[in-house]
Amino acid sequence: MIDDDRSAGKASTKERILNAAAELFSSRGYGETTLAEITKLSGVNIALVNYHYGDKATLYRQTWELLHSQALAKYPLYGKLSKSAPAVKRLYEIIRSDIARRSDPSIRENDFMMNELSSPTQLMDDLHARAYAPLRAALQAAVAEISADRLSEEDRRMAVLAIFSMCTIPVKHFQNLETEVQNKYDVETRARYVYNFAMAGILDMLSRSKK
Repeated sequence: MIDDDRSAGKASTKERILNAAAELFSSRGYGETTLAEITKLSGVNIALVNYHYGDKATLYRQTWELLHSQALAKYPLYGKLSKSAPAVKRLYEIIRSDIARRSDPSIRENDFMMNELSSPTQLMDDLHARAYAPLRAALQAAVAEISADRLSEEDRRMAVLAIFSMCTIPVKHFQNLETEVQNKYDVETRARYVYNFAMAGILDMLSRSKK
């Protein structure tokens, strides 16, 4: 018999399903993961999976929503600052928080999103709207405030694109490279370098805009 909303075991059942889905979707991606594998790992029969989530696509979306909320809870967009903090401080915290999140091996959303980027599904639009767009918007606001709107729209756009790219490149590749050359990977150091390059670029564009 399928448990209903009143069942005391429902929450734990859904959690077991989501945890199993998160592990498999993160490591193998959507196409290479089957509901049969999820039911085996979670110890839940297919009827309960269908009852709680309806189909594989719905389970996939809800798995990402869980992983995304967990990632943001651990690494908020503005780090330890509020949205009203000075722009130069916000810029550093945005960069540091994003790099820290992408560097943390316990954040399964990173692997989930890398699989999604390599083999896109119907979830891709949501990834851009809910994961990447807020980061870009926060960077745009900080750059505009730092430059006191003295940069052209194109200069601001390119500045944000450069910072965004430095934050969102596959961090694991750098971790592996730095291990090979025996350098210690350090989030704070990398964040400081990205921030310094970002500020230098903004200041350079501002100096050129006066000429």
